[in-house]
Amino acid sequence: MRTCSPFAFCYLHLRIEGSELEARVQQLYAELTARGVALRPDCYLGDEWFSPEGVPAIAIPFSLAHPRLKSLELRQMMEVEGGTPEWCMMLLRHECGHAMDHAWQFSRRTEWQQVFGGPESTYAPETYTPRAYSRGFVQHLPNWYAQAHPDEDFAETFAVWLSTPHRRYAIYCRRFRLRAARFQWGGRPRPRSDPPVGPAQALSESEALSGARD
Repeated sequence: MRTCSPFAFCYLHLRIEGSELEARVQQLYAELTARGVALRPDCYLGDEWFSPEGVPAIAIPFSLAHPRLKSLELRQMMEVEGGTPEWCMMLLRHECGHAMDHAWQFSRRTEWQQVFGGPESTYAPETYTPRAYSRGFVQHLPNWYAQAHPDEDFAETFAVWLSTPHRRYAIYCRRFRLRAARFQWGGRPRPRSDPPVGPAQALSESEALSGARD
């Protein structure tokens, strides 16, 4: 678990360790352990939520590392994305889904594309038109975000799988005809090759490698 990016945030003396984020990152790791997933995505402070393409890492907004910064963002932006424990965990699980794909490259596999669709689909998270009553997608983050893109569908499905007790998840799959019910997570997955490691070098999604998802 990294404390911050190698850029300006370190000069603000912000750290995940010792902040309210530390317990939430550890909760994420505990949930992964309980599900038999070996990956522990590298978590560091950035300027928004995202997972850089090709790197099994999660950027967490630096404002969440200090209560004064959270208050400032609330005054200026009218909300703090991930500002409550519940919301923060939902976003961590979602970004962990992207990190899983970046590590194991699930989206390149034929069986993944048969379940979720082609990853080359147009990515337009601000303009997609969701089908509010569709039973083919999970409902996790607001605005039916799983319908924004196949990558988001996977990340949202992973988040639901990670956070839902096994028995309730089985009921959820039947009720919503969850497409991912046909996709095998493989218990303790093994990457086809060593996943990319090391600190993410991006501060924001716009500066990340092309194709980063949030």
